[in-house]
Amino acid sequence: GETRDGAIIRGTYDYGIQGTVITISAADAKIEKLTFTRDYGKSDAVWKAGKRDTGISINAGNVTIDQITVRDKRSAIYAHTQQGFKITNSLVEKNRTGISLGSDISNSTINNNIIRDNFTHGIIFNYAFGSGVTATNMKVKYNAFSGNWYTDIYAHGTQPTSIYTGADMCCNTFNTNAAETK
Repeated sequence: GETRDGAIIRGTYDYGIQGTVITISAADAKIEKLTFTRDYGKSDAVWKAGKRDTGISINAGNVTIDQITVRDKRSAIYAHTQQGFKITNSLVEKNRTGISLGSDISNSTINNNIIRDNFTHGIIFNYAFGSGVTATNMKVKYNAFSGNWYTDIYAHGTQPTSIYTGADMCCNTFNTNAAETK
């Protein structure tokens, strides 16, 4: 689409299909100017029972996600053991969890996004995958966080082996809807 509101992808609510609306498996892929949400089905019960639980799953290195909206998913964006991805200029709202990260996510960037009104966390660095988190040179900057019920940015789990060498999480704003443009 011309804008993120111009093209909307609705994940099915089929009981037999589980997973993501979009899985990115090609290195250096770029998606932009799209909205990802759920097909709400015929009732609230059907919507809640739907198994398409993630909006976008990053399964390749150096992926770029720009100017997208993800709402009404269990996890809006999921990245596990993928490096060099970029999430920029996007709106992540009204999901259970905004952006879920785990294992080695080094050299990745989450910049200039609005991350709001998610039921648990805006961003979770999830140690629970069993190997700790490696976020060497990770940049999480110029994002606006508000209304995330549990936390805006959360380091979860008990793994003592997490590495954040060179990570930069400065210049974010909290309790506002306007990301600072850089």
